[in-house]
Amino acid sequence: MPQPAQSPTSPTFSPFPNTTGQANGVAPWESILPFHKLTQWLTYSLMQPMQSIMKIYFAGQELLTGLPEYRNGGLFVDMGVLTLKKEDEERGLEHYTRYCERTGTRGVEVAPMFEPSDDVIVEWRGVTVGFLDRLCVEVNRTLSQELAGGELTLAQVLEAGSWKVCAYVLFILFCLFANMPSGWS
Repeated sequence: MPQPAQSPTSPTFSPFPNTTGQANGVAPWESILPFHKLTQWLTYSLMQPMQSIMKIYFAGQELLTGLPEYRNGGLFVDMGVLTLKKEDEERGLEHYTRYCERTGTRGVEVAPMFEPSDDVIVEWRGVTVGFLDRLCVEVNRTLSQELAGGELTLAQVLEAGSWKVCAYVLFILFCLFANMPSGWS
């Protein structure tokens, strides 16, 4: 499989096809970033016990990407890193309104709604993968003294960071909106 011209951690890396008209020797289909979320999740889940219990070494672990799923992407949305373009927000809210009319439901929370195959969702997932790589670089840079020359892998940042932070943020938001005490039980 062709490799991207830049490292995924490069600030100029893009998960999207080159639409500038300059091919640079790469066919458009060669620069598309596929999402294999469930396969990646299974890989991450199986690697850790196989490494620690069976002492199996996996070459190329650093090439695994972050998971383009709601916990990671939602963190970037909830923290304001990613926002919808105005026209996409309006389109998503219109989809939400039509959904409520069609199903006869009254939503508790008004939020833009899109089909999973919508370009907005595909773009969100792609940008999430890129931002996770940048997040990993920044976490390692910030913790460089504490890590004493070591580095956290992307899998470690995901498990200990973005998934847990997203769960915590959602819990706090739930407590705030439900007027419940915000202590962990």
